[in-house]
Amino acid sequence: PLKNEPSRSGEIYPHIYGILNADAVVRERVLEVDADGGHFMEG
Repeated sequence: PLKNEPSRSGEIYPHIYGILNADAVVRERVLEVDADGGHFMEG
């Protein structure tokens, strides 16, 4: 199941609890990590 949860900054993000079947993936994006260990995605 998909659950929307608040992040540390208060923004809501979807979190998957359970199995994600590979055939359900429609796009991949690179998750970057900055020097402070923060995560971000371009575009």
